[in-house]
Amino acid sequence: MAVPHGIDRSGAAGGTGAPELLNALGELADPGKDALIYWDDSIGDFVWVGFTGGDTPTDGKIIVGDGTNWVTESGATARASLGSTSVGDAVFIAANAAAGRTALDAPSNSEAILDTIVDAKGDLIVGSAADTVARKAVGADGLPLIAKSDASDGLAYEASVPYGIATAIGLVCTRASASTISVTADAMWLSNSSGGVKRFTAVSETASIAASGANGIDTGAEAGNTWYYLYVIGKLDGTVDSLLSLSATAPTLPSGYVFSALVSAIRNDGSSNFRDQIQHGRWIQPREAWLVLNGGSATSHTAVDISAFVPPSHLRVRFRLLSVTPASAGEYTNTFYSSNASGREQGTALGYSGGSAQSGYGFAEFRPETAQTPYYAMSAGTAAGSAWILGFEI
Repeated sequence: MAVPHGIDRSGAAGGTGAPELLNALGELADPGKDALIYWDDSIGDFVWVGFTGGDTPTDGKIIVGDGTNWVTESGATARASLGSTSVGDAVFIAANAAAGRTALDAPSNSEAILDTIVDAKGDLIVGSAADTVARKAVGADGLPLIAKSDASDGLAYEASVPYGIATAIGLVCTRASASTISVTADAMWLSNSSGGVKRFTAVSETASIAASGANGIDTGAEAGNTWYYLYVIGKLDGTVDSLLSLSATAPTLPSGYVFSALVSAIRNDGSSNFRDQIQHGRWIQPREAWLVLNGGSATSHTAVDISAFVPPSHLRVRFRLLSVTPASAGEYTNTFYSSNASGREQGTALGYSGGSAQSGYGFAEFRPETAQTPYYAMSAGTAAGSAWILGFEI
């Protein structure tokens, strides 16, 4: 206790109120009494006051006057007696809650970010305008959140890769047997129907045309002279498998699989055997070049049917061309075109004869304007043209 106005603890050296202070201290020394001592400037002396708060010094209580006696109070009752305001876990001496927030520079309810804005797990609170917040509903599984200036809140859940063809690192697909095709990749990004993307690593799967469901056919039974499309499929828990389908765009996924991506296409021939091929990346090539034109002699644009060797969903096709000249002297060409319209020349094989039959080779790589249908024409009907497919891009 600090003793004001120069009053010493012995009470010997003057100072008004020394005897009273000592008497009060003596009263406090008596454990059977409760008392309060305070300095009253109006009379220039100490005042000793008894009170009825009880003997137990309970933690968190204060001593206040109730108009008649000194009592102990705590919590909201004590705050009310002090004229204080509770804002969160802080207590301020303020007239009301608004004054307390002003002291804290805290927002009002209309300015605060309230937990009632969000409705579900994963929701975000974002700014939709200056000093305005809004709820951003959680997106579909695997769908990334990207900046989008034309969205009301500047953000959107959208696919980062196109749905369909796989984005992969180290993709290799191989005809493993007459009824199976394998797929391996270091990493692959599969998408769901909403455009959500999930990364799968160390992919190594084999699909059998004799099986059904995961690592088999999605629906139906094996059919000959038919194109099958190979997909890699996955689950949210990271499970990854393969799937064969007649559809190049919409396979029927087995239960629990929500991610997929097209990785290859393979022809099941008339004997119900997969055609022999190997694929690196998106290029598929035959183990041995496929002959699609043999000794053709047409001198006007003529269609070449490659549907048994290249699927309808192909992009570019790579050809090797041959022109075989007659014995008569001259130059003879075998030209391939992307369509039957003029000016669509894509590649030419030139054979020159000096009086005996000669052969000339050429190459062409292009996407036919009509799927699976390039065109050719020979410069003379006495020459013969042939063509082989060296590969195609899916």
